[in-house]
Amino acid sequence: MAFLFNVMTSFHAISNGCSLRESDNYCETIRTVCDRDYFRIAEWYYCNRSYPSYLLLGAVCLFFFVIVDILLLTLSLIVSTYLFPHLHSLTRKLHINDHILGITIIPLMNAFPDLVNYYVALSSGSTNLVLGQLVGSITIISTVIIGVISIWKPFDINDSRHIIRGFMYLLLSLTFFTYVISDGVISLVECIIMLTAYLAYISTFIWPFKSQSEETLPLSPARSNETIDHPLNIEDVFGLLTVEERPECPLDSPVLDEHTPLLESPINEKKGIFRLIHMVIRYIELSCAFLIPFADRSDPSLTWLRFVQCFTIPYFLNFFLLGAKSLDYFAVSFSLIVIMESLSSLWDRYSEIVQSSLNVLSIGICLMATTEFSKLILQLFKNFGLILRISDYLLGSIIFAISNSVNDVITNTTVAITVDPILGLNSCLGTLLLILLLGVGINGLAVLSHKQPLNLTITKGLVITLFALILLLTFYLIYIPLNAWKLDRRMGFISIGAWVIITVINLYYG
Repeated sequence: MAFLFNVMTSFHAISNGCSLRESDNYCETIRTVCDRDYFRIAEWYYCNRSYPSYLLLGAVCLFFFVIVDILLLTLSLIVSTYLFPHLHSLTRKLHINDHILGITIIPLMNAFPDLVNYYVALSSGSTNLVLGQLVGSITIISTVIIGVISIWKPFDINDSRHIIRGFMYLLLSLTFFTYVISDGVISLVECIIMLTAYLAYISTFIWPFKSQSEETLPLSPARSNETIDHPLNIEDVFGLLTVEERPECPLDSPVLDEHTPLLESPINEKKGIFRLIHMVIRYIELSCAFLIPFADRSDPSLTWLRFVQCFTIPYFLNFFLLGAKSLDYFAVSFSLIVIMESLSSLWDRYSEIVQSSLNVLSIGICLMATTEFSKLILQLFKNFGLILRISDYLLGSIIFAISNSVNDVITNTTVAITVDPILGLNSCLGTLLLILLLGVGINGLAVLSHKQPLNLTITKGLVITLFALILLLTFYLIYIPLNAWKLDRRMGFISIGAWVIITVINLYYG
């Protein structure tokens, strides 16, 4: 347990890469050449007395996938259950239109963990890992998710304009991205163009809001015949797949209760893996509730939680902002308790100011937490890649992309199957454009502003994957209109087959 704790609390950024390709003694190489603190798991693996052993490798793989899945699930829950509600509260105070919220903030929150992961990896010099993760995620969403939706619940497209526009914009964006990385370098101008392209795409939806009434507004990429007004995560899947009542949370959990009557075959009781996942989710939510403040003081039973937060929040801020050295957090905690109770009588008079302040504090804590979790996830993946001795690109395109897309696969397909397939398809297109254009554009600008170059390694697998995706999108644009605007099982099997072929090609070229 001490080993696990040391690994989980090591958040510092990677200083240099670590390669074992020209070494015969992997243990000695890690200890003398690599950053031992950062590659602690890899050092433990290669310096273990049982190495080499398939049992040891299996244990490490199991440890890796369990920890990474829990961290990714935590990121998703933090964003949808805490970050978005507080951000939504602020936007309502600023009188931002709900339709604009659905177009911009909701898709951004859905992909926020991916964007943070990209920035952390790019700023640490792991550009090829980001490239692999980006291309792998695009491949999974545009093949597996669309394929599963088409196979499980074939449907007709009623409003073809928005679907075709989404596929066309995605095809053009992917083609431009292929050109951008063709020289092995991403420049500042290219990042600006990608960011501008995404803003232009968003403006095509925002502009009608200013010229039409709300009754005639077109649907956004995050909306369809049913209204989804928050980022989706695995917890929402329970709201769609079960009719069981959920325990109350400090903040209203974003569960799609209004869609319960739409269920075709509800699960009345959680069994097996569902019960385990539910328990993990509740434990994560409880842990987050101790750390992230909430603005609703209407429930007297939550007073004890506010007292706990007076200790945990200063400790968190002290640990991550001040290095746990420059502040006596016990004194600060006591002061916060006194201040909190002194201001209780003034809550009603200045409730808007207090709630807005708590919104800002909560958003800040969520941003810091997601950044630190992303650093840890990157560290785990770098260690795992060193253990498997595979390239950063292959690590990102296969392992990282699959792990990071589990939430997208589950939520998008569940919404498409139980709520509306158009909604699931629109969500796929919106997410793809966001992670491609905004993920590279804005993160590239941030990294390049620090005079850090963005150099890439172009591999045969990458080239073949990009051209395969371009051909697949072109196929969609031709096949869907010729098939009377239907997404059927034949198209679904073609999409799944494309993912299998692309994955095999990437594994072959390594």
